[in-house]
Amino acid sequence: MNLKGGNFMRIRSSRLFVSAMLSALLMVNCVGTAFASTVCDGQIMDPAAISQESEFSLHDIRPGSGVSEIKWLSDYHSSLKGSPADTRVYVMEGKEDGPTLLLLGGTHGNEIAGITTAILMVERANVEVGRLLVIPVANYSASTQNLDSMRPDITEFQIETPTGVRTFRYGGRRTNPKDQVPDEDQFIHYPSGMVMSGDESRNLNRVYPGKSDGTTTQQVAYAIMQIIDQEDVDIAMDMHEAGPNSGLDYCLIANPNVVSMGALAVLELADMGIDLALDFSNPNNIGLSHREWGDRTDVAAFLVETTNPAQEWKGLDVVPMNDGDPVGDSENPLEKRVAVELSTIECIFRAYEVYNGERPVLSNLPTYDELIENGVGYYMN
Repeated sequence: MNLKGGNFMRIRSSRLFVSAMLSALLMVNCVGTAFASTVCDGQIMDPAAISQESEFSLHDIRPGSGVSEIKWLSDYHSSLKGSPADTRVYVMEGKEDGPTLLLLGGTHGNEIAGITTAILMVERANVEVGRLLVIPVANYSASTQNLDSMRPDITEFQIETPTGVRTFRYGGRRTNPKDQVPDEDQFIHYPSGMVMSGDESRNLNRVYPGKSDGTTTQQVAYAIMQIIDQEDVDIAMDMHEAGPNSGLDYCLIANPNVVSMGALAVLELADMGIDLALDFSNPNNIGLSHREWGDRTDVAAFLVETTNPAQEWKGLDVVPMNDGDPVGDSENPLEKRVAVELSTIECIFRAYEVYNGERPVLSNLPTYDELIENGVGYYMN
């Protein structure tokens, strides 16, 4: 995620405090605004000019029997077709009607727990009630470079599975500069007009709600907004990671409209022995997924952060530590982070049911304890 100090209202306190806050929030009726398409001038790179690295072969994803259909992001915004930003959308239909979840991994290509969780969903899960839309690599172009990942020495990561060792790409934080028009000195967010550093124009988690004819990254954001609108998504979750000393490690960040729902989920996670902070965005968090999704649609929008040891900062200058292992770290191994993310998804479902009387139901997924004992690869195809 890579945000420091003052961007979120962070709460990691006693159950009594969270319960008291929840009681107060239950008296507040928050309603998001309706989604509106946006258009402005901009451009996506000509396919003839894109990086040769930007090909649809970087991620070894083996869909399981729960996948009903494989779509592309370009099915929701045709301008992306054939571009390095197009990416697969896995549709998993339930046996019974119910709410629809949109699950994103890979908004930032170096935040691998979210990617792995999404891949595990695609390969393992069955949907009993509701519907699941999974995008394991939301910013596909970012997965083709890792120069801005804090660890450019890591280009891939491996997971041992029953069928052998599988290799996955360790990408970067932003869209590959080869796949988008050059950065300006400043990025002016649309439609708010907020000024950010120029390279944030390639950060998918700064450009929502996107533009139909904007830059490559803006068009990806626009297409994801179209999925939420066209597929009548009820719950949307964006899976991220942060460094151990970032102030965002292991937290659930809720759109202000659904903070009370997030509080219920955090309480249930605490009952499971999982310590997840509850955060919620302040009004200055312009362009972030969960903020713009929830403000512009009726979706229950959340962002989940786990701890990637390879994203640790050294000192105030955000100098990366060079020895963090993103997979096999003793304190925060990949299986623990995936287990936390799967548990958080389940607890969000339960909290959603409290408010709406229904929830998605998934089966064939490992429990927290099973993942810790056996590792994530044991449950992959």
